[in-house]
Amino acid sequence: MTPETIAALINMGAAGAVIIVVMIFLNYISKRDKDWQNFFAALNATSLADIRQVRDSLDRVVQGINCISVDLHAHDDKVDDRVKIIQVASKKSATKPRVN
Repeated sequence: MTPETIAALINMGAAGAVIIVVMIFLNYISKRDKDWQNFFAALNATSLADIRQVRDSLDRVVQGINCISVDLHAHDDKVDDRVKIIQVASKKSATKPRVN
């Protein structure tokens, strides 16, 4: 707003004063909106970085769980083989006659 514009509005009396106040208020609102936009942009950037860190941590946890699952399945397969061998051996020993 130029000094000439302000002088013209002041010459209008009360209506000019109201227009000046409204223009000052709108200017203030515009600056405040820019500040809020900057604040939320920074907040969103920080949140995005935090979410990426959480996602990466969860990915590592999932990979660890998958490795443990593979190890457990391999262990279970070995145990199943041993159980079958023991069952076969116990059936053979059950069919042999006992000598007193």
